[in-house]
Amino acid sequence: MQSMFNNINRAREVLQGKIVNTPSLKLNEDDIQEILPHNADVSIKLELFQQTGSFKARGVAIGLETLEEDKKAQGIVTVTGGNHGIATAWGASQYNISAKIIMPKTADPFRIDKCRSLGAEVILAENVDDAFAKLDEIEKDENRFVLHPFNQENMIIGSATCCAEIIDQMGDIDILIIDYMQLITGFDKSESRQQEISYISRSLKALAKELQVPVVALSQLSRAVESRTDHRPIMSDLRESGAIEQDADLIAFIYRDDQYNDDSPDKGTAEVLVRKQRNGPTFTTKLTFLKECTRFENFAPEIMHPEGIK
Repeated sequence: MQSMFNNINRAREVLQGKIVNTPSLKLNEDDIQEILPHNADVSIKLELFQQTGSFKARGVAIGLETLEEDKKAQGIVTVTGGNHGIATAWGASQYNISAKIIMPKTADPFRIDKCRSLGAEVILAENVDDAFAKLDEIEKDENRFVLHPFNQENMIIGSATCCAEIIDQMGDIDILIIDYMQLITGFDKSESRQQEISYISRSLKALAKELQVPVVALSQLSRAVESRTDHRPIMSDLRESGAIEQDADLIAFIYRDDQYNDDSPDKGTAEVLVRKQRNGPTFTTKLTFLKECTRFENFAPEIMHPEGIK
């Protein structure tokens, strides 16, 4: 874990003078405050002020700064739906590198034109599958370096520098929420996905200790829950569950019976199923689910809305 923090700090040094340290803005508008819990503060990181209009410039800048000179000479290629393409075209113009950007024909015309205006060659594909097929073809035929839109260390570390700035700007944080675990990738692609998840799970626990804050990680469920009569999730329903079950201090699921039963007597009610708690008992409790605003409240069966709560 310490090596990861060291990598992030080194990346921030690399990015100095190359990208914008964008501000964070606290939201004080009345309509925002109305939907927040009492005394909650929400801030947003204004990455739209980056040279390319998104955080993608961070990972691209790191990737091209550390790219070997012979690979720069051969040029780069990527596949994208928009923001990564603009960042790649911008980065290539900064380092005087030839860039080919493959985009689906359905991509935003503004983003296509922006890539071209920055000097990149845009190749339009019929769909995403066709785009990745063209990517493989160009990589093989022209020996260009593939600057992957998300599944490369430079892109992951680049995103992490944005998170580090948020912590700097906001000071102490109360809780860190990861949405969601299965979107996280490791750096060693020779490992199995189970080994990768195990490393990620241990890293999140180490991160909680390093920052001295609770880390809440969302996780996908397997489809096994759909095949049972009782659809309430259990721990083995977690995707790649072994390491998660072992490392987590608390595992909780949310179950809504009306998702499976149109005639459910518990419409508008959600069950919170605490299946593991290292320092306490397991239990089930109820919440009121307000479907109209996708919000959970303390259980209050007397509250009525169009579907009713019983």
